[in-house]
Amino acid sequence: MPYSASSPNGASGLSRVARGILGDWQVSLIYQAQSGFPFTISVFGDTANAGSLLNVKPILELRDGVVEPVGRVRGRQKALEEFARLFTEDTEDREGLHTAIAHANAPEWVDVLTDLVTKTRPKATVDLVQLLGAVVGTHAGPGAVGFFWFQD
Repeated sequence: MPYSASSPNGASGLSRVARGILGDWQVSLIYQAQSGFPFTISVFGDTANAGSLLNVKPILELRDGVVEPVGRVRGRQKALEEFARLFTEDTEDREGLHTAIAHANAPEWVDVLTDLVTKTRPKATVDLVQLLGAVVGTHAGPGAVGFFWFQD
């Protein structure tokens, strides 16, 4: 059953730490789908190969326990720009803005996203940097990056 801060068992009675872990998180994720050989020609309906061939990265969002696509970008720079847009639209630069970064064998994203947080929201903190677990990492594949935030 998905957890939501607005559910009947929501975060209102939880401690501040539990509320930070369980409620009010916004999530953005870059996912690169790949299969086959690097130069495989895409076939009708073969979106995984088409995405990797064209370097298309879907941007996913988790809200109220539901993962939904919010866009697709082409290339790493465009993905970073989309992260920056989502982050600045959904947050304010004030105390209590917490962020986290998770990645699947993509440590180069840690410094890039930490710089993004520092430059766009100087009062925010990067509270957690973590490798994605085996289940998510297996499905998302190497290079997947999650960027999470919530505001007290």
